[in-house]
Amino acid sequence: MKPNLLYGRTIEENKTIYTRLVECIDVPLIYSFSCTEPGDIAMQYTTETALEDPSKVGWSKAIGDYVSIEEKVNMENATGAELSLLISYDADDILAMVDNIQENIGIRAGKHTVTTIVDIDVTDETEFGLISKTIELKAILSINRARGGSGTITVTTPEKHLTDVKTKNSTEEVGSTGYFRAASLLSLLAWIPIGSFFTWRKYRSDRSRAADMPESERILQQYDVLESQDMPNLPVQTMSSMDDLAEVAEEYGSMIFHAEIEGRDVFYASEEIVYQYVVSNKKD
Repeated sequence: MKPNLLYGRTIEENKTIYTRLVECIDVPLIYSFSCTEPGDIAMQYTTETALEDPSKVGWSKAIGDYVSIEEKVNMENATGAELSLLISYDADDILAMVDNIQENIGIRAGKHTVTTIVDIDVTDETEFGLISKTIELKAILSINRARGGSGTITVTTPEKHLTDVKTKNSTEEVGSTGYFRAASLLSLLAWIPIGSFFTWRKYRSDRSRAADMPESERILQQYDVLESQDMPNLPVQTMSSMDDLAEVAEEYGSMIFHAEIEGRDVFYASEEIVYQYVVSNKKD
């Protein structure tokens, strides 16, 4: 924090962050991987940060140079590894960038977001085969300011559940459970047991339950659909399957959104063109 009468040099989680007082924001993320069987574990990651005006006529700009990241990788043993990241945002630089862009384009908005996406690739070569995982973590700063320039910043880390994920590079079914929570340290723990009879039975049971769900509910469970919002006013291309839409979103580094339009569930990845997959809500 800057010198102030309200707080000291730092503030605790869930306190109001005033743009006029804040100097920098540090968001720690911890990803832990463990396996019941020993193996050769390798972990790599990439980061991408964007500053956005989320309105329908908004803009987006990559600002990776305005964010610093400290990393610590701890290969605990043959069955576990941990990646710790401390993402630091310079509040003055980010707010100055917002003001400069808005002055340049001549359009002012009161809400902006800073989103950092961390993609982590983990491989674990065990005697049972190769386990390969790609995990996406997000840290989001929501900036709300009045016309005078003052306002608040909220830090969020969308909850993420990893359940019944199948590896692409192994012939065995591998289940996983995990959670992503905001605490004094924001952490994600992914526990990945080697496929066994019980894992196989749970997978079959979950798949059977999923078959009875409406397609829109299955999509919400299976894919990383982040939030609901209106469709942007862009050219539209309809995809033939949800898997195709997910591949497009991954290729362009986009998010998958959900909208309800005229009684239909529409899932789409927003880019210069809207790639969408439409599901009818009618029971017949």
